[in-house]
Amino acid sequence: MKTGIVTSFPGQDFWNAYTELWEHSAQRSVFQAPYFLRFLAGKFEQSLAIFQYVKNGRLYGAAFFQNEDGSGSNPSET
Repeated sequence: MKTGIVTSFPGQDFWNAYTELWEHSAQRSVFQAPYFLRFLAGKFEQSLAIFQYVKNGRLYGAAFFQNEDGSGSNPSET
């Protein structure tokens, strides 16, 4: 299991994993749709913070935040 906060704009692998997560969600809100969140993430690219929960190489959760102080870390193994 990996959890962590990433403060850089995610690459295509993240967006592919997020799309799969969203498509398999019980309720697919348009406000959580991959294209919409990618658009918003691009607007806040310099202050983006994304919490990620990865298990067995699969994204199980992600939460998007605006990082006000610019600090952050890469996901860590637990």
